[in-house]
Amino acid sequence: MQHTSMRSRMRWLIAVLLALGIFFRFANIDKKIYGLDESYTSLRISSYTEAELVQDLSKTRIIGADYLKKYQQVSTERNFLGTIQGLSTEEPQHPPLYYVIARLWAQLLGDSVTATRILPALLSLLAFPGIYWLCLELFNSQLTGWLAVALLAVSPFNVVYAQEARQYSLWTAIVLLSSASLLRAIRLNTPLSWGLYAVTLAANFYTFLLSILIAAGHGFYMLVIEKFKFTKTFVSYLIASALGAIAFCPWVFIVISNWSRVQHTTNWKETARPSAIAQLWKLFRGWTRQPGRPFFDLNVSPQDWIGVRATQSLFTLICLILVAYSLYFLYKTTQKRSWLFVFTLIGGTGIGLTLQDLILKGQDGSSSTIPRYLIPCYLGFQIAVAHLLTNKITQHDSVKSKERWLWNGVLALIISGGILSSAVSSESKIWWNKGGVEYLEYNLSAARLINQSKNPLLISDCDSWGLLFSSHLLDPKVKMLVKPYCFSCSLKTQQDFQPNLSKEAAGFSDIFLFPRPSDSLLNFLKNQPNYQIKEAVKAQSSDSVLWKIEKVVAP
Repeated sequence: MQHTSMRSRMRWLIAVLLALGIFFRFANIDKKIYGLDESYTSLRISSYTEAELVQDLSKTRIIGADYLKKYQQVSTERNFLGTIQGLSTEEPQHPPLYYVIARLWAQLLGDSVTATRILPALLSLLAFPGIYWLCLELFNSQLTGWLAVALLAVSPFNVVYAQEARQYSLWTAIVLLSSASLLRAIRLNTPLSWGLYAVTLAANFYTFLLSILIAAGHGFYMLVIEKFKFTKTFVSYLIASALGAIAFCPWVFIVISNWSRVQHTTNWKETARPSAIAQLWKLFRGWTRQPGRPFFDLNVSPQDWIGVRATQSLFTLICLILVAYSLYFLYKTTQKRSWLFVFTLIGGTGIGLTLQDLILKGQDGSSSTIPRYLIPCYLGFQIAVAHLLTNKITQHDSVKSKERWLWNGVLALIISGGILSSAVSSESKIWWNKGGVEYLEYNLSAARLINQSKNPLLISDCDSWGLLFSSHLLDPKVKMLVKPYCFSCSLKTQQDFQPNLSKEAAGFSDIFLFPRPSDSLLNFLKNQPNYQIKEAVKAQSSDSVLWKIEKVVAP
C-alpha cells in the first residue's frame, strides 16, 4: 500500500515538472538576445544567400539599420528552394530539414523573433515521448520513462536550446526517436519496424551532420549484440541503414562538393597544434564540466560573484559523481542490451569528437567540449540518472529505508537545481549559447550607447554574420555605412573600405565604428585629418571595442 502511494506521489510530481518544463520553454521567449547563429537562421528563412547580401552592401551607401530586415524576413518573391540553395553553397554542414520547416513555418505564422523561436520550442516537446519510448524499450519501466521525461523537462540545457532558432531541439527529438525505433525493430524484426528506423535515420542525417556518429554507434551496438554474425536481424538492420544512407546521398554529394566551405565556416580542419599537455588539460577541464550541463547551469562567467561560481562548481562536481555512479549502476543492474545501448549513445559522439580533437585538431582541438555537439551524450546521462533514481527511490525493503531517504534527497537536489537554473534562464536576456556571455554583454552595452544617440552613423567592414546579429540590437533610426565581407560564402571581397569622413559624417550627431571594424579600416580612419578616435565601450577581457569618431575643433 505504501509502495503504491509513493508511486502515485511520483506521478503527481512528474506531472508538475512536465508542466514547468513546458512553461519554461515558452516563457519570455522573445526577450533573449537574438543570437549570432539565429541571425543566420533568419537569413536562410529569407531565402537570400549571404553572397547576395554582401554584393548588395558592397555598393557602399548609407542605409538604415532596418534595411537589413530584408535579409532577416521571408521574401515573397522566393520559396524554400532558395533556403536549400543558400545552405548547399554556403553552409553545407547544416542539412536542410529544420531550415525548410522553419521557412514554411515563417510563411504561415510570421518571421518575428517570437514566431521563429516558437517552432523549436514546439519541436522540443517531441523529445518527451521520445525519451519515454526509449526508456520503455531499454528498461520496460514506465516510471523510469516518466522520470527521464521530468529530468528532460526541467533540464536547463534543453530549455535554452528549445528557445534557440536552430535545429538542435529537433535533433534531440529525432536522436531519441531513431534510437527507440532501432530497439523496437530489433525486438519485433518486422519490415514495418525496420522501415520506421530507416525513415528516422534519414531524418537524423538531414537534421545534423554529426548524426553520422549516432549511426556509427548504432552499427557498433548491432555488431556486439548480434555477436558479429550475419543474423536475420543484422541483415535487416543493414538494409534499413542502407536505405537511410541512400536517402541522404544527395546531401553527401553536396557536402563533398563544397568541403572547403565546411572547413572554412566550422574551422573543422587542422589548425596550429597546441602542446599535447595544454590540449589534454583543456579537454580534461571541458569533459569534467559536461555531465553537469543537463542538470544545473547558472550561466557563470569569471566576473560573477564568487558565491555563484562556487555554487556552480559544487553542483558540477555533484553531477559528475552522480553521472559516473549512474553509468556504473546501469552496467551492474541491467542486461547487456540495455547498458550497451546507453554507452554507445554516449560513446559514439563522445569518442568520435575526441578522436577528431586529438588527431585532426579541428575547431582548436576542442570540439568534444562544445555542448550542442554533445546532445546525444547528455541524453545518455539523463537516461542513466533516471534509471538509478527510479531504482533507488522505489526500494521497499525496510532495511534500506535510510538509503531510500538519501536518494529522495538526491532527486530533490537535482530537480531543484534544474528548476532554479531554468528560472534564472527564463529571466535572463543573455545566455552562453547565444554567442558567449562577455561578447553579448559588450554588444548590448555598445548598442545601448548607439541607440541613445540622437542621429548616429555606424561605419564598419565587418563580416555579414556580425552585421546581421547587430541589426537586431539597433533602433531603426540608426544609419549605417558598411562594406561587409563573407563569413560563409565564397565571394571574394577586398577589405579596401576607405570612407571620406568629411563627406560621409556630415549631418550626423555621432559617428561610431561598429560592428567590429578591420584593423586596416581602423588605421585608415585614425589617420584622417581633423578627426580623432576614442574608446567608448570595451569588453573586459577581450579586444572588442566600440570606437567613437569625434571631430577635432581647431583652437
